[in-house]
Amino acid sequence: MNKRLSKIIRTLVVLIITGVLIFFAFRDIDTSELVHDLSEANYAWVLWTVFLGWLAYVARGLRWLILIDTMGYKAMAWHSIHAVTIGYFTNLFIPRAGEIARCTSLSQVEDIPVDKLIGTVIVERVIDFIFLGMFVLAALAIQFDNIMGFFTAISEARASSDGSGSSTLLYVLGGGFAVAVIILFLFRKHILELPIFLKVRAFLLGVFDGMKTVYKMKRKGAFIAYTLLIWLTYFGMIYFNFFSLSKFDLLTIGDGVTMTVIGGLGMVVPSQGGIGSYHLAVAYGMTVLGSAYGLENIFNYQSGLTYATLVHSSQTLMSLFTGSIALFALYLARTRKKRSEAN
Repeated sequence: MNKRLSKIIRTLVVLIITGVLIFFAFRDIDTSELVHDLSEANYAWVLWTVFLGWLAYVARGLRWLILIDTMGYKAMAWHSIHAVTIGYFTNLFIPRAGEIARCTSLSQVEDIPVDKLIGTVIVERVIDFIFLGMFVLAALAIQFDNIMGFFTAISEARASSDGSGSSTLLYVLGGGFAVAVIILFLFRKHILELPIFLKVRAFLLGVFDGMKTVYKMKRKGAFIAYTLLIWLTYFGMIYFNFFSLSKFDLLTIGDGVTMTVIGGLGMVVPSQGGIGSYHLAVAYGMTVLGSAYGLENIFNYQSGLTYATLVHSSQTLMSLFTGSIALFALYLARTRKKRSEAN
C-alpha cells in the first residue's frame, strides 16, 4: 500500500468515526430545546472564552520560538503564532495534517528546514503529554469521585443499550484478556520485536528526550510558564463558559477542572477536530455533575450537549476566523520575502 492510499484510507476512517459519533451524540436530543438554550446564552462570556482560545495559540507560538532558538534558528514571533494558528485551521479540514501545515508555513517565511521544525513539534507533543498526565493526576486528587463517575456513566450507558448482553461481554473480555496475557508471556521475545512495540518504545524514549530537551533549553522558566498558560487558558475556556448558560453558574472551579479533563479525553479520540467525541464526553460528564449535586433536572445529557456545542462551536469559529487571517498574513510575508530575495 503506497503512502497516498494509506493517507486517504486514514482520512476516510476518521471521517466515518466522526459521523458515527455525531449520530450517537445527537440522536436523542430535543433540537428545539438545544436551539432555544443556545439563543438564550450570554455571549459576552462566550467571547471572553474565544479570546482565551486565541491566547492559547499565542502562547503556543511564543513557546515554539524557544525550541526553535534552542536549535540555533531565529523566527519572528508573529510568524510563529500565525503558523500555529494555521495548524489548527488545517486540522478542521484534514485530519492530523495541522502539524505539517504549521511547519511548512513557517519554513516558507523563515529559513528553517521543515524536518527541524517537525522535530520541535514532536518534542512539544511529548512535553504536552507529560503536562496532560500531571493535570489529570491533579484533577483526580481534587475531583476523584466525579472523574471516576464519568467512566461509570459511560459503562452504564453501554450496559443499558446492550441489555443482558453486557455481562456476557464482560466475561468474553475477561477471558480474552487472560488469553492475551498468556500469549504475551509465551511469545514475548517475538512480540517485543513487532512494529507496534517498537513504536511504543520509541515514544517512551521520546518522552525521556523531551524532558532532557527542556532541561537543556536556554529559557526553561519561560517555556514552563507558557505551557502553564496554555493549560490555564484551556481551563478558562471551560470554566467561564459555565456563566454563559442559565444556572450553570452553580458549578465550581473544581467542576471546571473535572470538565477540562473529561473534555480533553474526548479530544483524544481520532475524530475530525473533536466533533462528536468532545460532545459525547462533555454530555456524559455533565450527567455526573448532575448526580453529584442531585440536580439532574439542570445538569443532564441534554444540557451537557448544549454546553459542549456552545464551547466547541465558538472555538471552531475562532479557529476559522484567526486561521484565515494567519493564512493571509503569511501570504503577505512570503510575497515580501520573494521580492527582497529578487532584489
